[in-house]
Amino acid sequence: MWGGLYAAAGSISDQSFLSGTDLFTNLSGVVTNAGTIEGGLVNLVGRHVANHGTIFSHAGVVTLAAGDSVYIGKAEGHVLVQI
Repeated sequence: MWGGLYAAAGSISDQSFLSGTDLFTNLSGVVTNAGTIEGGLVNLVGRHVANHGTIFSHAGVVTLAAGDSVYIGKAEGHVLVQI
């Protein structure tokens, strides 16, 4: 079984983390992949996001999201992203 990876240049509240809500706020940094990432779910979140490498997701879900705040959710087998 593969785990998930979150690389985020921002904040997540204790309440969001403990409830399993992926709401990242105050995004102000850069997240860049320049190598190889392998995992179940892969999520790169920041003010600016770039992939110059390779990402393998065994679950078939890779999210690269950039903005001031980002919400990543799941519903009925789909991934939802709100920026």
